[in-house]
Amino acid sequence: MTEHELATFDQEFALSQFSGNESILIKILDKFVSQNESFNQQLMDSLQLTDLSTAKIQVHTLKGVTGNLGMKALHHACKDIEHNLEQLAADLPTNPEALNQFMQLVDKTVLTAKNYGVAEEPVKTQMDSSVQPAEPTSEKEKLIAALKRNEFLSDAKLTQYLDKIELSTEDKEQLIKSIDDFDYSKAISLLN
Repeated sequence: MTEHELATFDQEFALSQFSGNESILIKILDKFVSQNESFNQQLMDSLQLTDLSTAKIQVHTLKGVTGNLGMKALHHACKDIEHNLEQLAADLPTNPEALNQFMQLVDKTVLTAKNYGVAEEPVKTQMDSSVQPAEPTSEKEKLIAALKRNEFLSDAKLTQYLDKIELSTEDKEQLIKSIDDFDYSKAISLLN
């Protein structure tokens, strides 16, 4: 099977790795994106310095992570690159095409991971206003509502909330730890 026939991201497999818990998967994908957005530049730096040992570790690490996350096309490409790294580095000045194709696949996979879980605005239906729950108005209420829905909070979104909520530094640290540990009930109690 060629890498063109392999899935960029097998969502079903990835979800199964986390027992169907999409919140954890989104958090792991967020970490994958932050750790690999600059992968191509780091790999190029290693190859240009002829630091094949570092380049091999970089590709090997990416191979393992992508295999565990169901990023089959990139996982397969990492196997090929890892196996042929010395030749690839030697050919780089005269034939950069193989590395360019690999780097495009890295970019595509990172973008796919970045876009996973980005929800569109939910469609609101008309309801009798007496039945509709009141919309939370303060950032604290919005954060509590998100936690009650077991909503995944990216680091950026959590920072937005915390910047607008008055808490001591210690309480903020405990709140962040509780959310990172997915202990949302403890986080809610810290906010109340």
